[in-house]
Amino acid sequence: MRGVPLIAVMAACSSAPPKPIAPEQPPPTAETLWDSGTFIVVDKEVILPDTEEKFEIYRTGDGYRIVVKWKRPAPTGEPGDGEVTLFTDDHFSPRQGKMISTLHMPSGDNVTRSTIAREADGRLTSEVLAADGTKDSAASKGPNDWYVGGTITTFLIALCQANTSVTAPIVYPDKATSLAPFKPLPLDGTERNVQSRILTYEQSRRQIIAACENGKLAGEVARGTTIVRTGDLALARVLEKWFR
Repeated sequence: MRGVPLIAVMAACSSAPPKPIAPEQPPPTAETLWDSGTFIVVDKEVILPDTEEKFEIYRTGDGYRIVVKWKRPAPTGEPGDGEVTLFTDDHFSPRQGKMISTLHMPSGDNVTRSTIAREADGRLTSEVLAADGTKDSAASKGPNDWYVGGTITTFLIALCQANTSVTAPIVYPDKATSLAPFKPLPLDGTERNVQSRILTYEQSRRQIIAACENGKLAGEVARGTTIVRTGDLALARVLEKWFR
């Protein structure tokens, strides 16, 4: 322990008692890398150009920190990129996060910034600041479990980590869903332990199919798009066979 100098203070010919020594605080819990990789989009074994999602997931003292950097063209063809950092609890339920997205237009860059946070009562709130300065705020009506179903594949790790007792998670904002049990997804000629898990939105009946391998996210199929980790065309073929 470091020594703390005591300073004598003279007042009215008397000495004040020394200030108490503050106890040393424990160092913050170190993070450990839990998973990392790059997701790509595959269509009939053709890798889409200029489209990828690099991710790192760190185990923290009270949950996870997810860092994602991506690039993908807009539907109109302009190149885009961005990054997001999301802090979650042990069940990959969001605590707070921020995202920045940049669309590179001929006239200049359009930058959109967004945040998400969990309130004390369990509700999730979000705010989006568009490139033109307009602001859009939203909040769930009650506690929500996950923040999935958007453009970030990495967030689907929640499906792979949820145990079989999780059957009806609420997805922000207030979307009722059903989560099917794990089902084997055999890859012929390999001993890989890959399983599929399907999340279905109750109202729209939209489905997200996550491919999970040893508790980690290996890929997904959603909106007719197949996404896998770099180099895993074998899984892409199986996903396209069964789910497209």
